[in-house]
Amino acid sequence: GSRSRYIAGICFDAVEIHTKPCDFQTGLEYLVVLTAVKQKMRDPQTMHVCFEQRLQKALVSSAKEHRGDSEELKLDFCVIHSARFFIGAELRTPKVHTVEQLGKTRRLLEPFRKYQYAKGGGRRNNFWHYSPVHLQDAWGRFKKAVAEAWDLAGRDSSRVR
Repeated sequence: GSRSRYIAGICFDAVEIHTKPCDFQTGLEYLVVLTAVKQKMRDPQTMHVCFEQRLQKALVSSAKEHRGDSEELKLDFCVIHSARFFIGAELRTPKVHTVEQLGKTRRLLEPFRKYQYAKGGGRRNNFWHYSPVHLQDAWGRFKKAVAEAWDLAGRDSSRVR
């Protein structure tokens, strides 16, 4: 018969992390590791350290505490970016497989985070804070950053531009 496969996943700081498919018991163990990673990433004592270094250290130490080797998890990473202002939906980047690639992807999209919080009408709207010329320029830079994120993941970016 067919056996069920599970993928442990967690989301924090606009990042989504998934493990390789596994059986239920292993999936629960992986979820414990990922939850420990999330808790360590939220530690205010380490916020001064760059994101990639904090994440790599949290992955290694959490895996060591709960499971063994972080390489065994075979992690995939993606960035989730609220891009409603630009495209009317949430943007989920293609999966990357290293913390370094994840960091690069985050840095590509970081300048556009300020546009995701302005919602609704009145003074909270982006049109209240930015000129049409500025927003048109930001749209062009956003499309370029998204295409670069697709390229970084080894995916075809021609449809993104």
